[in-house]
Amino acid sequence: MVCLSNNALIHLHRGGLVRLGERDDAGTIVNCLDGALWITHDNDRRDIVLMAGESYAVESPGLTVVCAIAGPAVLTVGNPVAAPASLSDSPRRKAA
Repeated sequence: MVCLSNNALIHLHRGGLVRLGERDDAGTIVNCLDGALWITHDNDRRDIVLMAGESYAVESPGLTVVCAIAGPAVLTVGNPVAAPASLSDSPRRKAA
């Protein structure tokens, strides 16, 4: 088993695979930096193809497989970064 850090840089040869977590991968972002990727996800009839510069957010838990097609590919896999709360979102105390 390989544990990937957030936004891990991955180089795949043609036909190389990355298997993402089966339980908690919803929200994971796959970014294709170079080459082309094919993504398949359990219980989803769609096939996702990413070209360099495109990304895909995994929509639900379940096994997700990413494969390099048409040659080598470079990708990152990571979780989205939560936007910092703005001052208007935080509770304020009224001056007495």
